[in-house]
Amino acid sequence: QYRAYYSLADQKYAGSVLLLRRGVAPPTSLAYNLDGGADAQRHDDEGRIILATWRSVELLGTYTPNNGVVEESFARRRAWDAKVTRFVASRAAAPAAGAPPLVYVGDLNVAAAWEDVGPSPAWFRNQNGQKADDPKDRGQPGFTEAEQLRFAEMCAAGALLDARRLTHPTPDWTADATWRGAPGAPPQPPEFGRYYNKGMRIDYALVHESLKGAVVRCDVLGRGPMRDGFMGSDHCPLLLELKV
Repeated sequence: QYRAYYSLADQKYAGSVLLLRRGVAPPTSLAYNLDGGADAQRHDDEGRIILATWRSVELLGTYTPNNGVVEESFARRRAWDAKVTRFVASRAAAPAAGAPPLVYVGDLNVAAAWEDVGPSPAWFRNQNGQKADDPKDRGQPGFTEAEQLRFAEMCAAGALLDARRLTHPTPDWTADATWRGAPGAPPQPPEFGRYYNKGMRIDYALVHESLKGAVVRCDVLGRGPMRDGFMGSDHCPLLLELKV
């Protein structure tokens, strides 16, 4: 029932896929990196990027690298964030020029605000990476101050709005979290899991500001400490509906 477009990588955990119902018009163009030009079909080295364009919308999907806990991984993530920011900035004025507006979806591996993790944001800020040279890099990967600042800069550069916050303006980490920690493995009780009953909102649907009135819903399809609706993953699906 679907066409599948894969962004491939020679490693076991990265890679991404775009699935389209067969009744949906295929994209007019596809790219697997953000470099543009004649090299658009070259896949990102880790298969983390799919860019599909239709007449009414341009859809970017990424699997953003984890920030990690060492200086090398911090530098890698900074370079990724800079690349994505340059790309979305290049699309910020597209609708005014008659080009399709950008929708950016995926595991962006950052909790945008203090209230986007729970039950204790301070606990997350004091986990992992505590020896980082820059205090802004300290904390749970995905919940460092440096990542949050760069995420805000990226959204501003691309004129991008958070569809979840447009439709659910009052933060509630118990309903918003798209990542949930694992319960303890049997025969241990669930609460033996280090991240059990903890969650982070690190998956997003971002829409160009020209689409603000087109957002119908943006629903998180899993919840709870036992990860109901997570379908075997530690991330759950995020459903975005637009009228375009």
